Amino acid sequence: MPDPGAMRPVLQVTLADRSSFRVDLADGVNTVGRGPQCQVFIDDRTLSRRHAVLTVEGETVTCEDEGSRTGCKRRH
Repeated sequence: MPDPGAMRPVLQVTLADRSSFRVDLADGVNTVGRGPQCQVFIDDRTLSRRHAVLTVEGETVTCEDEGSRTGCKRRH
C-alpha cells in the first residue's frame, strides 16, 4: 500500500500564453498530448496528439519523446 505522506511526482505545464497548471502523475505510464486518449490531456495546438510518455517508477520519472515536432524540454 502506498505511503499517503509520500511525495507524488507532479508535471508542471507552462503554455505559450504563460498560463500554467500542475498534474499529479500516476504510477506507470502516463501519455501526454492533445489527443483525447492521453492520460494527461493538454488542449494546446503546440503539442502533438501524442507528445510524450512519462513513466513513473517510485521516485524516478523518465520522459520519452513520441516523435513530436517541438520535442520535450526537461526542467528540475
